[in-house]
Amino acid sequence: MPMNCRIPSRLRCDQACMGRLDSWLLAPSTSTAKKCRTIVTGGRKPACAHLYQDGSVAIEGPSHLIIDFCRVQNRLFDVRQIAATSSAFAALRGDGAVETWGNPNQGGDSTAVQSQLQEVKSLAATDVAFAALRHDGTVVTWGDPYDGGDSRMVRNELKEVEQIAACSCAFAALLGSGRIVTWGDHFDDEGPIRELRHVREIRGLQAHAAFAALLRDGTVVTWQEPELRPSAATQRLLRGVVKLESSGHGFVALRSDGVKVSWGDNLEDVHRPDRRRAVGDRVKISSERNRLKLQHGP
Repeated sequence: MPMNCRIPSRLRCDQACMGRLDSWLLAPSTSTAKKCRTIVTGGRKPACAHLYQDGSVAIEGPSHLIIDFCRVQNRLFDVRQIAATSSAFAALRGDGAVETWGNPNQGGDSTAVQSQLQEVKSLAATDVAFAALRHDGTVVTWGDPYDGGDSRMVRNELKEVEQIAACSCAFAALLGSGRIVTWGDHFDDEGPIRELRHVREIRGLQAHAAFAALLRDGTVVTWQEPELRPSAATQRLLRGVVKLESSGHGFVALRSDGVKVSWGDNLEDVHRPDRRRAVGDRVKISSERNRLKLQHGP
C-alpha cells in the first residue's frame, strides 16, 4: 500500500493478515467520527497517525509499527494530542496520561518514565526523543539521550515551565520568568540563549536545528544552522511581531500591522496586506539575501 496517508478500509487488531503486509492501516472498526489531524513520522519509512474528533486513533505504516500499536490500542481513548519522532509516536489522553509505540530507541518505549507521565498537558518531539510538559511545570523526557531524551543536566532549571518547543535535535523550554532553557545536540550550552530575558513564546523546526523566540517587546531572536539564518533585510523587518509560527522548514512572524514575514529553508518573503484592494503585495528577498523585490498580487 503506498504511503500517501489516505484512509483505506479499516482493519482490526486481531486481523489474520497481521504481519504479512509491509504497510497497512489499523483503526477502531466502530468509530464514525471525522478525522481532525494527521501526524506523520519523518523516517525513511514514514508512518501516519490519524487523530479523530472522538479521541480515537488510526495508524498507517510498516507492519512492525502496527504490531507495536496493538500493545497500546486499548489505552488510546480520549486522545487530545499526538507527537512523532522519526519512527515512534506518543499520544496524550484527556486524563493527562501518555501512551507510546514504535521504535524503542526513538521514544517508542517510555517504560523508564511511565510513572512520571501523569498530569501531562502537552508533548513535543525531536527526530528521536520526546518531552512531556506536566501541569506542575516540570518536564519528563525519554528517547535518544543525545538529541533531547536526557534532560538531567538541566533538571534543576526545568521548573515553572510554560512551553516546550522542539527542533530536529534539541528542546527549548520557556520558563515563567521569561528565560529559556535548552538541551540536546548543538544546544546544551548556548550562552546567548541563556542570556535572553522577557521571552513571550518559542518555536522550533523539527526538520532542522533551528529555534526562534518572540520577545515581549515584539522583536524576534533566532538561533539555527547558518544556512537558515534570516538575512539582515529580513531581520530588520522582525519588529512589532505579535505572533510566531513554524512549520517543518520555516518560520512565520505576524506583525501588528498585518505584515507576515517568513524565513527558513530556501524561503524568505514578506506579505504586505493592501487594504484598498484586499489583495496583498508580496515582497520577496532575492537570492542575494539582501535585496528586496516588490511584486503585486497575492
